[in-house]
Amino acid sequence: MNPVLYFLYSLDFLDWWMLAGVLALLDVLLPKARLLAPAWAAGLTGFALMLFPQIRWPWQLGGFGLLAVAALLGYLGYTRRMRAS
Repeated sequence: MNPVLYFLYSLDFLDWWMLAGVLALLDVLLPKARLLAPAWAAGLTGFALMLFPQIRWPWQLGGFGLLAVAALLGYLGYTRRMRAS
C-alpha cells in the first residue's frame, strides 16, 4: 500500500489534536502567521472523530477545510469590526 494512503486511512483523533497543538505553538512563535484558526479547526475535527470514529478520511479532510475557512472568515470579520470601533 502507498505510504500516503496508509497514513490517510490510519488518521486518528490524536493526530488531529497533535496538528492543532503544533499549529497553535507555531501561531505563538511566528507573530504574523495567523494559524490559530486552522488550529481550532484541527482540534474540532479531532473532537468530532473522537465522538464518531467511523468518519472516513475524505470527510475528515473536507470538514477540516470547511472549519478552517469558517474560522478564518470569522477571525477576519472580528478584526474588521475591532478596527472600525
